[in-house]
Amino acid sequence: MPATLESRPVLDVDEHGKYIVWRSGAFFIAVDDPANAAFITLWSTEVRGRIGYLRLTPGREFETKGYAVVADVGILAKYHGKGLGRALYLVASKYQSDRFTGIASENSSRANKRQVPRIWRSLGAKQLPCGTFLLSSST
Repeated sequence: MPATLESRPVLDVDEHGKYIVWRSGAFFIAVDDPANAAFITLWSTEVRGRIGYLRLTPGREFETKGYAVVADVGILAKYHGKGLGRALYLVASKYQSDRFTGIASENSSRANKRQVPRIWRSLGAKQLPCGTFLLSSST
């Protein structure tokens, strides 16, 4: 079932055309396209700049075909441990294209072996024996 505007709300569009879809205190998350997010950015009003990002690409491994894969993700170290990484993954899951089953990791491309798996587990993602995580969409 295709996502609706109600299931993928846009809170605001800023002066640069960023679709703001999540806010918490001094932080907000924007997507490049609310119906087909591929680049998701995390911003801080305190520093008035981008402090993190997450990029989705189509799955290329057997286990991840049909999923949007988290190809890159990063948050400035100063902002680790605040739940912002988890928020990026939740936004990715909600705003990725309807053509995908959900979001996934490709174990061979994952550099961070500690925090990233912890985020996937906190989201209830299924971990395959090869180490890949799969999180099906709820839309």
